[in-house]
Amino acid sequence: MIESVRTMLALFLGLAWLLWTVMTLWRQHRTGPFAMSDTLVAYASQTGTAQSMATEFAQRHNLQPPLALGKLSPNALAEAKELHCFVSTYGDGEPPDNGRKFAKSLNNLNTGLSELSFHVTALGDRRYPDFCAFGHLLYERLQSHGATPLGAITCVDASEANQTDNTQYRNAELVSRQYLNPHSDAPGLYALMFAAPDCCWQAGDWLDVRVPDPANPSAYLSPRTYSVASAGDSKTLRLIVRHLIKSDGQSGLASHFLTHTLTEGEYISVRVRQNPAMTLTNCNAPLLLIGAGSGLAGLLGVIETLAQRAVRRPIWLIYGERDPHDDRPYADKLDAWLNTGVIAQMNLVFSRQRPMATTALRYCQDVLLDKPAAVSDFLGGSGHILVCGSLQGMGSSVDQALRDILGDACLEAMAQHGRYHRDLY
Repeated sequence: MIESVRTMLALFLGLAWLLWTVMTLWRQHRTGPFAMSDTLVAYASQTGTAQSMATEFAQRHNLQPPLALGKLSPNALAEAKELHCFVSTYGDGEPPDNGRKFAKSLNNLNTGLSELSFHVTALGDRRYPDFCAFGHLLYERLQSHGATPLGAITCVDASEANQTDNTQYRNAELVSRQYLNPHSDAPGLYALMFAAPDCCWQAGDWLDVRVPDPANPSAYLSPRTYSVASAGDSKTLRLIVRHLIKSDGQSGLASHFLTHTLTEGEYISVRVRQNPAMTLTNCNAPLLLIGAGSGLAGLLGVIETLAQRAVRRPIWLIYGERDPHDDRPYADKLDAWLNTGVIAQMNLVFSRQRPMATTALRYCQDVLLDKPAAVSDFLGGSGHILVCGSLQGMGSSVDQALRDILGDACLEAMAQHGRYHRDLY
């Protein structure tokens, strides 16, 4: 009898403990992982470096995983005791895409943050005038709302940090190099194919390339980053590289090395990094691809991936170059995809077409503004937008055109939900 009572008691206590555990986990799931936390770690990252630093910091201090700054609500911020931010600067001192919503909400924050202590680690590039601009802006605004800094802002030169990081670099052999626009008056565009058996990648991932320093062959320049232009199922890794010609007529060191100096059979040191901006979800949703010049790299890999996997996803490609005769990289491949239905619609625009008709569309944004209803109808409520290429000019102009068509609120919501992707440089 006594043994039976003990058994029943043990069973009851076990069930009670199990019920308490389930209820606790359910409450955490319902309220969100950060609702009960006194210490928050957040990041705003365009290339993934700030996110990696935030993740490492959270793991080292046994804190909950970091969240994108754009997902940090004012209520969660007001309830927290400590906030550790890791943020990069994008474009002309702008926040990264996953930090833009927070930057705006902080302007409209009505609640004081006198109970909050914070620290900001800002990433930037000293070669640009707006070094760590968003980090400084975030630091000042948090302080203006009454939050107390835990110390001065920490500024990190991301290019120097990458240069000293030797982890995960692998050897890649140049298999072939193709001159894509030999008759163009534009700087040379080249496709480079590498055998990289020790690397794993997905379309749109970044490849950090270590280029020997001409002044010191035993040293490297700071790594240069290029978008991977081939599907992860491919046996070779493709890059599309523009030969940079500076205003003084000198060649860019890295692009000249890759497009002219490196020979077939030679090896270079590379590292694959995931590109969060190119992570696409909902494989059946419409996909609007927009790019110009070497921005074709990110778009080409995505289309190639869907074609290889026979994924029938509505794709509308808008691509801009200079001349319709001399600047048509991968024209045969793109036409074949259009004819077989991999691409549902394709608009090619050329800025220097001769003769130029008065009604001709010259730039990617012209196509969008010429067909605003078609853009809205194509995207519907689930479509994705992916923009690749130069931030100055194409990237900013396309962004403004999309805002004119869809509205600021809609585009911000798409970015928040991972449906507006930008890989700009």
